[in-house]
Amino acid sequence: MMKKVLALAAFLFAGGLLTQAQDLPQPSPASTVNQKVGLTDVKVEYSRPGVKGRKIFGDLVPFDKVWRTGANACTKITFSTDITFAGKPVKSGTYALFTVPGKKSWEVVLNTNTKQWGAGQYDPAKNVASVTVEATKSDFRESFTIDIADLKDESASVQIAWENTSVKVPFEVPTRKMALANINRKLKEIENPANTYFASARYYLSIGENKKGLDYAIKGAKDSNRYWVIRVLAEAYAANNDYSNAIKEAKRSLELAKKAGNQDYVKINEKNIKKWSKAI
Repeated sequence: MMKKVLALAAFLFAGGLLTQAQDLPQPSPASTVNQKVGLTDVKVEYSRPGVKGRKIFGDLVPFDKVWRTGANACTKITFSTDITFAGKPVKSGTYALFTVPGKKSWEVVLNTNTKQWGAGQYDPAKNVASVTVEATKSDFRESFTIDIADLKDESASVQIAWENTSVKVPFEVPTRKMALANINRKLKEIENPANTYFASARYYLSIGENKKGLDYAIKGAKDSNRYWVIRVLAEAYAANNDYSNAIKEAKRSLELAKKAGNQDYVKINEKNIKKWSKAI
């Protein structure tokens, strides 16, 4: 009797190992999207069902019903900083992403309950943002796809696409606020801030705050013989319509670039000198 029990136990144990060892494709494989938007990390975790010859919206996925926005467990989206989701303020954190597809528009929802399987436990009282966006026709997409599109320093879009339908939800991130705070903190931390002055000058010029950009460029170029630093100083003067000093510094950068053998900077400086000379 004992031998039979041991044999049965061995069979069940071996069968369990065999089952665990199976590596089979999933009907709706898991996917993760990681994207940096400005200084904000965005992560999307979802499953990707396929069309597989079926009619999707208005059939497999009914119109005007809450949808898990994918397959299996609820889709999750994480923002490392506070954001604005289509005009709605949203705190940093992880949220379940639900949708209510319609023929012409979709409702897109961020919900705090991220432990749900599907949408069976969806509770609108736990929504932190609910927005309505236009549904547009798109090229055929076999696999359900969520992506972060329209990337800019301070904004992007959550794009959802499947079959012949696509929707986008724009969101904004506090890049400028964070960058300026980082600049101020860094300047307080370091003893020799020349590199930070240089980086700060470039950033301020890029966002159109030209006076501050020039102030930092002057500080960064003090006692410097680096042609790329002097070039930024020249551009800062030009951004403030001081073309005489811009040409003066561009010529200095040009000579330093020639000595260093950097032809790219030689050409850039020559081009700028020619352009700014016409403005005087």
